[in-house]
Amino acid sequence: MENEAEVTQLLECEVCLKEIPPDSGEYLETDDYVQHYCGIDCYRLWKQGKLSEK
Repeated sequence: MENEAEVTQLLECEVCLKEIPPDSGEYLETDDYVQHYCGIDCYRLWKQGKLSEK
C-alpha cells in the first residue's frame, strides 16, 4: 500500500480575508492556518490588512 499525499484545496481568498479577522493573527496557529488553507498569496494580502489596521 502506497502513502498518498493529502491534497488540500485552498479556500477562496475573499472568504479568508472576510472571515478571518486580522487581529486574530496574534496567534501563530492563525498565521499557519491562513498560509495552509488560503495560500501564500492570500496570506500576504491578509498580513498587509493586519498591518494596516494597527
